Amino acid sequence: MIKIKTKGKLSGIYFYLYEGKVVYVGEGINVYKRAFEDQKTKIDDTPIDEIRLITEEKLPWLSDERYRRYYEARWIYKYKDTVKNKQKIKPPSLGHFLEKMFLWPICPESAFLAPTSTRRDFAFNNYFKDLSRWHKKGTNWIRNNYPRTWEQNLNYTAPLYVDNTLAFNKLVIPFFKFEDVKKPVGRGRDSGKTLLLKKFSEDKELLLRKLHNGS
Repeated sequence: MIKIKTKGKLSGIYFYLYEGKVVYVGEGINVYKRAFEDQKTKIDDTPIDEIRLITEEKLPWLSDERYRRYYEARWIYKYKDTVKNKQKIKPPSLGHFLEKMFLWPICPESAFLAPTSTRRDFAFNNYFKDLSRWHKKGTNWIRNNYPRTWEQNLNYTAPLYVDNTLAFNKLVIPFFKFEDVKKPVGRGRDSGKTLLLKKFSEDKELLLRKLHNGS
């Protein structure tokens, strides 16, 4: 097992390599510890001879777990021909990811704004089903109150801005952790957990923000 002799608790993304090829990509809030420990559980049956790290020290936005998971998914997809942990579906474009991050403070609901999913249900649905109410009487539908960014004819392949500030930097929440806001996933290994639909924000400053291409 390859040892990582370093101190500190920096967030980041790690790469396991064998003979120059990336064979596994992972992320962690303490990437040194995660990269060392995951050798035992994630890749014990695959040989590795090198570990490379990218930390928030070099790329500060990696302290935001939403950005970290998004770029982990992009790198897994990039090395899909050699990595053990496959990313079968291509992650969303950077523009669509940033649109989700722009909408996040309005109603941070992972079912609709999952950073690594290409789904954009909010762009087509006038109502969402509140899956946390499946066992309760009464309606379980809630109106979609997101600002209608998808009707602005945005060019998602061009740089996006929030109120004339580059969206990529503007939308980062330093040291963001999903567990801090208790954002359930409700699928896969987290299947069965309660999905709690957050209330839509009526904060005027949030609602007046503009997502746009250039100034």
